Amino acid sequence: MPLALERELGKSEALLKGENATLRRTLDPKSGHYDAGGIETIEILKAKLTKEQCEGYLLGNIIKYSTRANFKDQFNRDIEKINVYSDQLKQLNEEE
Repeated sequence: MPLALERELGKSEALLKGENATLRRTLDPKSGHYDAGGIETIEILKAKLTKEQCEGYLLGNIIKYSTRANFKDQFNRDIEKINVYSDQLKQLNEEE
């Protein structure tokens, strides 16, 4: 690959990572694994699943974090995740 093209690809990748870092921090401010490969997992799910399937995924995560919150030593973190998935579910329903 020519060096100039390699540099441009590197710049594009850096820009993508910068934009996705903001989205990732919105979803989970303490994790960096949600945008591996330059795209957030939730965006892949929205692109590949039906709306109903995506709703089920989000509701499932809300239920998961709700039911485990009292049994793990990270109650506040689980509540944060419940709020994040609830916000995602609201946004999904507003996109209609």
